[in-house]
Amino acid sequence: MMQRYVGLRARNPANFTMSLPSKGCPLFDHQLQNVLPHRDHLARRVFIFRSGKWDTGQITPQDIFSTNFMCLEVMGREPKTQIAGMVAIVDMEGFGWYHMMQMTVDYVKDMVAMVQNSFPIRFREIHIINESYLFDMVFALVPRNRFVVFA
Repeated sequence: MMQRYVGLRARNPANFTMSLPSKGCPLFDHQLQNVLPHRDHLARRVFIFRSGKWDTGQITPQDIFSTNFMCLEVMGREPKTQIAGMVAIVDMEGFGWYHMMQMTVDYVKDMVAMVQNSFPIRFREIHIINESYLFDMVFALVPRNRFVVFA
């Protein structure tokens, strides 16, 4: 896993440029990402990503990758999360063509790699809510284990 993690960072360093708190914290003002303060009934951390709040004129896909990574790094430091894992909820409400055009195939592959086999935290479930037909195009590139889609 460490080799895949290092490989992911080496393959596209631009995805990690804002992953320091001193650089990435202003991006949290847009409320794209949230980690709930309380755990679910199975003691898992709950991470929420709201794609519709993404202002493509102000925030790059690499900024999103960096801030998601930063959230995962913080959650990964918690011993309870290391054991129980986490659940991600991806709210696709407001996801439009202008969002999809920002994502390259390599970017989507890097996101999937981070979630599935390159980051040392266990994603127990990933729930996709309010999906749009445009999301179906992106989702076609993703292996479907651990995903629950609510149409």
